Amino acid sequence: MDEKYLFKKTRYEYQLISSFIDPFTGAIISPMFIETPKNDLKEIISEKWERPRWHYFTNNFYISSYICPKCYSLLFKTVFLEDYPIHTTDGIKRIPRIFTCGECFSFHAPEPGYRLADNNGYILEFDDQISYEEFLYELDKYGSTIGRRGTIDNSKY
Repeated sequence: MDEKYLFKKTRYEYQLISSFIDPFTGAIISPMFIETPKNDLKEIISEKWERPRWHYFTNNFYISSYICPKCYSLLFKTVFLEDYPIHTTDGIKRIPRIFTCGECFSFHAPEPGYRLADNNGYILEFDDQISYEEFLYELDKYGSTIGRRGTIDNSKY
């Protein structure tokens, strides 16, 4: 792991897509969107959630149920069969999974032992697509689409 990629404590709150939509009515229930004009909200839902875009040729990243707190696109993720070390402002952390947004060039890592929605993890933001892709493809080498055993809730998968 290269030290040039320094993850900082996240300032964002992470939410699952299910926390935005009422399962019975399909209505948007997130307070985040109360002031959003209906046309903008319709665009967010149709463009970012119904047809999520992944522009990168990776083998081990797949769609997750989390929404990017920066641009509201669906995040993609990979899991690591062995915890992957990242450099953070709190030192080296070994993480079991990482999430990414290809629209705003960011990576999101939960604090080891926690879920992303616990809002205590780390973020790495890139200013350009080339640097983002370099790190994305590096992570893809070590990532997997196979779930890990015994993480967070000690479930079988």
